[in-house]
Amino acid sequence: MILTSLIQQLKTQFEQSLPFVIYRKPQCSSIEALLQQNDVLYQVNDYSESGFVMAPYSGMPVLIPLDKATSLSAEYTTEKQLQNSSVAYTVNESAKILHEQLVTKGIAAIESGAFEKVVLSRAEMIEIESFDWTDVFFSMLDLYPTAFAYCFYHPKVGMWLGAFGEQLVRYSKGQLNTMAVAGTQLFQENVDPVWGEKEKQEQQLVTDFILDGLRKYSSKIEQSAPYSVSAGRLWHIRTDIQAQIEENQLKNIIEFLHPTPAVCGFPKASAHKFILENEDYDRAYYAGFLGELNMDQSTDLFVNLRCMQVVDRHQVVLYVGGGITADSNPEKEWQETVHKAQTMKMVL
Repeated sequence: MILTSLIQQLKTQFEQSLPFVIYRKPQCSSIEALLQQNDVLYQVNDYSESGFVMAPYSGMPVLIPLDKATSLSAEYTTEKQLQNSSVAYTVNESAKILHEQLVTKGIAAIESGAFEKVVLSRAEMIEIESFDWTDVFFSMLDLYPTAFAYCFYHPKVGMWLGAFGEQLVRYSKGQLNTMAVAGTQLFQENVDPVWGEKEKQEQQLVTDFILDGLRKYSSKIEQSAPYSVSAGRLWHIRTDIQAQIEENQLKNIIEFLHPTPAVCGFPKASAHKFILENEDYDRAYYAGFLGELNMDQSTDLFVNLRCMQVVDRHQVVLYVGGGITADSNPEKEWQETVHKAQTMKMVL
């Protein structure tokens, strides 16, 4: 399909307040879209459904069902690579103080034995002259050619956009793939990252959590050695994990994995409780997951991390966070959220 025709159909869909999603998977040259034929808010019940799922950090996942939508696709080749550069940042002192206080409280809870790790986040409102989702979406494609990039709209959910590479789960024909990603360091051209014990420990907690959980469902599990991966202007540590599982276990595995320690903490229950009691805002779909569910018997889900929520034509909300351990430094944790916010600010 011609790209301009696809975009025009999506704009008409938006004008009619009908749900849609447009996305590009990592390493793909095609853009996929689903245009829902009504404005019903469908939900996922048992993960046997087929369509595009959008799950919040906490709550019921919503679905654009394949049988209630028109499927479109178009080829897209990045013609002009956008410069991956830094963005000028003015420090919001009150936000900085609040986040550092939250991190300090998290460290104190870790030292008291409440949990080993907690992921603490914040929301940042951005004022813009005029928001055009098509411009932002294609900027994400050009700036992050290897990421999963998307724009999701439902009149009863709102509009969300993001670009990121962390896979929650990929499942096809008995094989499940996932990854453990944690640790953050600012990207520098031609400089390999050197990881400290804090980052290594944080990533190992995520890896151990996933491996321990998968052993309940599979005796055939393989993992890679930890390695560094770049995402925009950031480095992370990643371990790839594969397992052989039965299809009827997919629902259990998704519910076990989400939220992972990479977006919540460990042990999960106590870290999750701390987040709900202390972050003082609703994460909504930030740190949830989204992607293709059971489409042609292949499920491909990603963690919704580098993302933004559109409030109106002049305001968007960015969501950023970081993993806190006993070795965390509140000032450095604030700076980490600043670096992560730049990922989305570069496309605005």
